[in-house]
Amino acid sequence: MNNDAVRELLNAVGALAEMSLNFYRALLNAGATKEEAFVLLQSFISATIHGNKEKSDED
Repeated sequence: MNNDAVRELLNAVGALAEMSLNFYRALLNAGATKEEAFVLLQSFISATIHGNKEKSDED
């Protein structure tokens, strides 16, 4: 892995961290409990990383 790839990976992880924090805070502000927000945050991160694995018409 070269320096550009490492830098790109770190930027992606940082962006995911920022989006996750904003999502978590929005859930709490919307009235979710910490436990509910955490479960939804786990799903958000998983969906962001893994995406939609269903076969599309484009394949």
